[in-house]
Amino acid sequence: MNQDPNAIIVRLEAEKAQLQTTLDQSYAQLSEVTSRVLAMSEAATSLVETHDATSASVALLDVAARSVLARAGCVFLSQGDGQFLLAAATGLEEAQQEAISTSLPDLALCNLVENEGKTFDITDAEAEEAFQEWRAEALAEDPDANVTPMLELFVPLLLGERTVAVLVLGSRAGGARFDESDRLFLEHVADQGALAIDRALLFEQNQNRLEDLDALLRVSRELASTLDLDHVLITAVNLTGAIVSRQRAVLALYDGGKLRIRAVSDFNRIDPNTAEKLGLEKLLEWLGYRKPESFLASFSEVEADEAHEGRDVLLEYFKGEMRSCYAMGLRDDQGPVGVLLLESFEENAFATESDREALGVLTGQLSVAIRNAELYRQLPMVGALAPLAERRRRWQRLDPARRRNILIAAGITLLAVAVVPWPAAIGGDGQVLPANEIAVRAGVDGIVRGIETRAGDFVVAGQRLAMLVPEGLSERLASFRAEADRAQGRGASAGAESDAYARRLADLEREGALARLSAAERDQARAQIVAPQAGYVLTPDLGQLEGRRLETGDVFCQVSRLDTLRVEVGVSEADVARIRPGQPVRLKVLGFPDRQFRGRVSEVSWMGEPTHPGQPSAFKILGWVANPGLALRSGMTGRARIDVESETLLARWTRGFWRWLRMGFWM
Repeated sequence: MNQDPNAIIVRLEAEKAQLQTTLDQSYAQLSEVTSRVLAMSEAATSLVETHDATSASVALLDVAARSVLARAGCVFLSQGDGQFLLAAATGLEEAQQEAISTSLPDLALCNLVENEGKTFDITDAEAEEAFQEWRAEALAEDPDANVTPMLELFVPLLLGERTVAVLVLGSRAGGARFDESDRLFLEHVADQGALAIDRALLFEQNQNRLEDLDALLRVSRELASTLDLDHVLITAVNLTGAIVSRQRAVLALYDGGKLRIRAVSDFNRIDPNTAEKLGLEKLLEWLGYRKPESFLASFSEVEADEAHEGRDVLLEYFKGEMRSCYAMGLRDDQGPVGVLLLESFEENAFATESDREALGVLTGQLSVAIRNAELYRQLPMVGALAPLAERRRRWQRLDPARRRNILIAAGITLLAVAVVPWPAAIGGDGQVLPANEIAVRAGVDGIVRGIETRAGDFVVAGQRLAMLVPEGLSERLASFRAEADRAQGRGASAGAESDAYARRLADLEREGALARLSAAERDQARAQIVAPQAGYVLTPDLGQLEGRRLETGDVFCQVSRLDTLRVEVGVSEADVARIRPGQPVRLKVLGFPDRQFRGRVSEVSWMGEPTHPGQPSAFKILGWVANPGLALRSGMTGRARIDVESETLLARWTRGFWRWLRMGFWM
């Protein structure tokens, strides 16, 4: 029975519209996936390029908000103990940023996310028992309290099981809820952000630590440069500013059981009324009675705690300009020596643990320096120079010509030893490694046939190494071609009969058959195993793979360059500071003891490896050496020497003693 042509046309048009709608949806999904992949790539690039936690937070927030069309958002850094710090914000005005940084509902949700280690939105949180309990407690204390978060979605930035920060996003454009794909994307970006922010925080801590150590080194040098007590005291109070930001430093020593001010930072003159002028009389009297090892106080903390130790004295002190103070007791093996008091206009000026540790080291050095200066004042000097005077008299009794010859010889020797630089090198055990091993992998599942190479052969990029015979590939190709031909025949028959529906159906079947045929032909093309780059085949016994089945992605062999190889040298931490990238390296291996292979240092490891208890750590030095004649092979071992800057014989001979002296007598 013939169908109405108009009905057929209408149905085909409807089918075409449906196919077009499906195609548009597919393109839209592909566009969204592509944009998010690009966003993830952008995030990875931005996060790798920065060592600043705030910059990393800004980059993470920008990518996340743009990718999910969030109108606003922020990043809270976890400070521990349920405390969070606003590190970055977008789409929020300054007043809104200040409001959200103190918003109890948002901070409560951040705390919930940190404890649970998973993503929450407001709807999820309202169903969580912990958040319900917090909301009930807040309303019980204040019925008018705001218990509704300002933002919508809270995503943890997890590093293992530790929450580094929390990514918080506002509602999406249009008000739609974040779906599961949005959450998965944000959690993946958050994992990258957690690593970058944690690395930036560690970098910042290390930088602060290095600055503290550098400051301590300068202070130590200043304190050790003199035995004059007044100079020691003034130097100590003035150099505390290199360790921690403070407004004033006061050093008081015990005199008759009471603390007397002996030095004040940036003060040229100290008199008996200095403590009264600075408003420190009662505080020093209380500290002298208490004799603390360390004592930290801030105005808000003292004001809020009625049971705070020394509250009356501290409140009287805080009537002045200062808002925090940190007192450290100076003591040695004979008892208390004094107190070093630091003051600041900022309440959190002394909250950093690393700063307090550095100040603790300073107080130990200062206590010893003060005691040494006091002992030096009491040391009788009579007769101390007698041995030197006797040597001088013996020198004067020598014949002038002999004295001249001795001076000339001594001068020449001194020049040769202390002035003339000599070539220097640092040695260590070395091992030869491949330049870069490239894995040649199977493109499809199949049986290995026709291996055309073996270990040691040089191959060029694109050269065929072997063939894979996929199971049933020939049959599938023939079947798909026959299926395509049959579909084409049915389409021609339907066209001859003017059966548009049958012809359309045949065209669809043919397109499907051609797609399957194209996929099978691609599998046939990928069945060739080719070299990805020029180099030498490293894998031995490739002939044993003949007839073996390989899965897609299985390694067939390894290819690497051999004209230039990597060398790894172990160097003691005592010498690693003298090594720089670009310095010449010379290698001798056990197989060729009469040959030197030359190259240059490419990298100095930043992490040492422990050797034996009490022994220096070993650092890896990486370099490249030329391999003329392909004599070197991966895995060979021997000795390497790295040419460093020239130095005098005196410096070379005394380096070990000087290091032992500085380390053994460091205080």
